[in-house]
Amino acid sequence: MKNTIATLGLIAAIFTVGNAQAARVTGASVDIARKTISVDVVYGGGCKEHSFKLSNNTGCFETYPVSCRFELIENANGDMCEAMIYKKIQFTFAELGFNNSYYSRAGITILGDNGSKAGFRLPVIN
Repeated sequence: MKNTIATLGLIAAIFTVGNAQAARVTGASVDIARKTISVDVVYGGGCKEHSFKLSNNTGCFETYPVSCRFELIENANGDMCEAMIYKKIQFTFAELGFNNSYYSRAGITILGDNGSKAGFRLPVIN
């Protein structure tokens, strides 16, 4: 068991040193009542507060229902620490522009570092 723990620690250290400003997406969900999207992320840091935003530079695919991809953008604020941080970050529908029926039942994919991604479907939006 000690060998397994040591190996996992080594993998985490390699990830954080090699790519200290890149966050992996490990999950995502939608809260209909609050009109928010939660994204679970893992990133290297621990000494400074990181900020995140979702970017949709490519627009949405004109399917029915519509399908949109967002890239998770992280600002590490110069944090070069190596702790593995697990965090849930939230975005409102309004922040992301999900404010009309065009996005009803939209398929949303959030892309993170190293091919990580999570997806979900929005509810009906009036």
